[in-house]
Amino acid sequence: MLRPVFTEKLEFDAFPRPHFAYGIFFAALQAKALGYYRISVYEFGVGWGGGLLEMEKIAAMVTKETSVKVEVYGFDTGSGMPESVDYRDLPHVWKPGFFHLDAETLQKKLTTAKLVLGNVRETYLLTGYNF
Repeated sequence: MLRPVFTEKLEFDAFPRPHFAYGIFFAALQAKALGYYRISVYEFGVGWGGGLLEMEKIAAMVTKETSVKVEVYGFDTGSGMPESVDYRDLPHVWKPGFFHLDAETLQKKLTTAKLVLGNVRETYLLTGYNF
């Protein structure tokens, strides 16, 4: 019996971000075991968008592999890192504005993922879910 490509890639850590692949795949398996056929995955702080694009690809593979629909959301202020409010923010490493998002360019690259711009305290309601 031929093994699905996704499972084989997962076993060999053959994803650019294997932690995304493992998390999304096993969340879908658990959802299926509990009788759910749709899940949502989120990225908080999209940065330049590479992670969100990768999540979108993985979500498509996981949906095909498990029959659980995976919806992808990316939340970002669009203006990069905020001002540090505490020494634990590592202000000597992370400066305000680092990871500024070019939302227009990223939006053109996305096929199914939804980019939600603004402070997550206000924008999470746009997804239709309370988390």
